[in-house]
Order: sequence, then C-alpha cells, then structure tokens
Amino acid sequence: MNNNMLGNITVGIVIVLAVAACGLGVWLDRAKTESQDNNTDAQSKN
Repeated sequence: MNNNMLGNITVGIVIVLAVAACGLGVWLDRAKTESQDNNTDAQSKN
C-alpha cells in the first residue's frame, strides 16, 4: 500500500509541475504578445 501511495503522490506532483510549466509558458507568451502588440496576434489565435 505504501508503494501505491508513493506512486500516486509522484504522479500528482508530475501533473502539477506539468500544469505549472504550461501556465508559465502561456503567461510568457502573453507577455511577449503584449510587448510586441499585433505582431504575434495570428500566432496566438492558433
């Protein structure tokens, strides 16, 4: 049972880190878009 709990915790941490990384990437993309105004609008819509 301990191994299962440890595995679930590890998977949870990995998922949280992945979501955090995605959120950080989106935030950085938005910052770039704001600084470059209309240059990246076409890319951000895709």
